[in-house]
Amino acid sequence: MSYPIETPRLWLQPMTVEEHLDDFWELWTDPKALMWTSQGIQESKEAALELMLKVLPNEENPNIDKFALLLRPVAENPMPYTNAQGKPKMVGMVGTNRMSDHGLETGYCMNIKYWGRGYAGEAFAAFLKYYWTLPNRTEFSLVAKVDLDNIPSQKILTRVGAKRGEILKDFYARFIDGGKKRDIECWYLERPGTVASEKETGAVFEVSEIP
Repeated sequence: MSYPIETPRLWLQPMTVEEHLDDFWELWTDPKALMWTSQGIQESKEAALELMLKVLPNEENPNIDKFALLLRPVAENPMPYTNAQGKPKMVGMVGTNRMSDHGLETGYCMNIKYWGRGYAGEAFAAFLKYYWTLPNRTEFSLVAKVDLDNIPSQKILTRVGAKRGEILKDFYARFIDGGKKRDIECWYLERPGTVASEKETGAVFEVSEIP
């Protein structure tokens, strides 16, 4: 099978319910994995399916792109490379999310079992390079909205050339905080070869949370 995006350790494949539901559910079963998200754990496969349908292209957000991060069978990756169905193991996802007042949102989510291996940065850099080449995507810039304490995501954005912007006060609430509001910082990414205003045609990249 060919994949639209490949990195040294990962294949990126358009995410679908048919191919990736079980691995998607696994992402949302460990409370420790929800440090930077407002979403709670998914207690059942049915609940995971409901959430998955919201993050995939749908009537409300038809023009979004979502990719599953799949392990390649290479020595640098932990075994097994496949899931219970014998398909390449999905260890996370990356893509655009929804239109908002700030523009088109985007982000990633990783299975906590695979944290600390550099997969998120590897996948996001590859996704970003691919996204800028799509002829039917008109966004000139992306804006990353990141919790002030989310240092790993800030490092990823620095590596891909994002520029720090304003801080939005009391912007969101983490699941683990029980509704307590937290601040986030905006990081700006511009399409290569364009000059976009910070106030125009922006999009949001929520580094720490896809839904």
